[in-house]
Amino acid sequence: MHDLVDATSVLAETYDDIFDIKFSPTMFSIMAATTPSSRCIIALQLSPQFFNAYLCHQLHYKFIYIESFYDFMHNFERKGFSSLTFTFPEPDRVDSNVALRVMSEACINVYSCTIPWRFLAATAILKFFDGSNGHFEEVELPMFPSSKVMDVGAFDFGTFVSIDSQEFINIVTCFNDFDYVLVTLTNSQVIFSYGKTKIILTQERRQCIIGGVAASVEVVFVISLQPMTIFCNLARRLRRVWLFKSSDSTRGVIAAPLGLYARYLAYFSDRIETTSKDL
Repeated sequence: MHDLVDATSVLAETYDDIFDIKFSPTMFSIMAATTPSSRCIIALQLSPQFFNAYLCHQLHYKFIYIESFYDFMHNFERKGFSSLTFTFPEPDRVDSNVALRVMSEACINVYSCTIPWRFLAATAILKFFDGSNGHFEEVELPMFPSSKVMDVGAFDFGTFVSIDSQEFINIVTCFNDFDYVLVTLTNSQVIFSYGKTKIILTQERRQCIIGGVAASVEVVFVISLQPMTIFCNLARRLRRVWLFKSSDSTRGVIAAPLGLYARYLAYFSDRIETTSKDL
């Protein structure tokens, strides 16, 4: 559970308490806009292999209040609880009434009750376990229908630049006062710029790793690095940060892997306003 608590803490630093969550058979995602303008969507994506057990039969979009979700996990971890199950019933896979089993704390007596579906449709059950003594506690997390507008778009995995996380922090700090940063990528270097301010990293000096860019080709896209605290705290948890170009626009994608089965993604929407000479 610690890894999930730590990863979620970065998302809890965004301006808004409302987060979208996306359940699918192949991925669990928590997403939020980093600023009121929604220029950037940051997501924590977790593959099924991240969990001890993961079961989802169809796509679901919900929104939750992240402060409640994070506080539950953080507080129970401090009490010594080491694992968590997150469950909610799927409407088309249950009857109109859902049967629940409620166990006594001593796990001796088992009772059954039936609760109408309408009372459970927007409620997830978080069950926290203390591995040292077998004790568990349950809390309810309200979930609400989502409009599905907050989602990370497609991007080109074949064209990328990868930089050391400390170098990325230096870039974030340098461009903190600007609304956006122009990224110009060739097969030998990457340029981060806004007006006269520039940072150039080259493969020759081993300052970056570039892939998928042919000779004499330039790949240009835009990112935003605000708010600075989120991107710096994100980078401090990583060894490297990867930048890609969005498949359907001139905006970029920042990918930050957390091992094999988890990653942060920052996706930049067309709401970023640039001057015509930039792109």
